[in-house]
Amino acid sequence: RDSITVMSERTKKERKLLKRDFKPFVDYLLNRGSLDFMHDLPESDWIGRGAIIIAILTKLDYVDYETRPRRLFFKK
Repeated sequence: RDSITVMSERTKKERKLLKRDFKPFVDYLLNRGSLDFMHDLPESDWIGRGAIIIAILTKLDYVDYETRPRRLFFKK
């Protein structure tokens, strides 16, 4: 599968996220162990979809997060 479709609870609009949209997030997290996407990735990688991708990644059993700063990291 090359994409997933997500729907906003608030607006009810659907958005398709491609597998390649996740790649910079996952690669950085794997290489560095943590990710503050607004500071660690170029804006072009996250604008318009970064918060959605972060929310999806936090659903993984081995990923945890902080809200200030908005940062992902691997659980110990």
